[in-house]
Amino acid sequence: MAARNKELIQEELQKNVEEQLSLAAETARTGGIPLPKLIELLTIFYMEE
Repeated sequence: MAARNKELIQEELQKNVEEQLSLAAETARTGGIPLPKLIELLTIFYMEE
C-alpha cells in the first residue's frame, strides 16, 4: 500500500514538473532563448542544493 501511495505522489509531482517545464519552454521559445541555453539553466537549477 505504501509503495502505491509513493507512486501516486511521484506521478503527481511529475505532472506538476511537466506543466512548469511546458510553460518555461514556451516562454523560452517566444523570448528567443535557444534550447541549449534552456537546458543549461535547467541543469544549473537541478544541481543546486
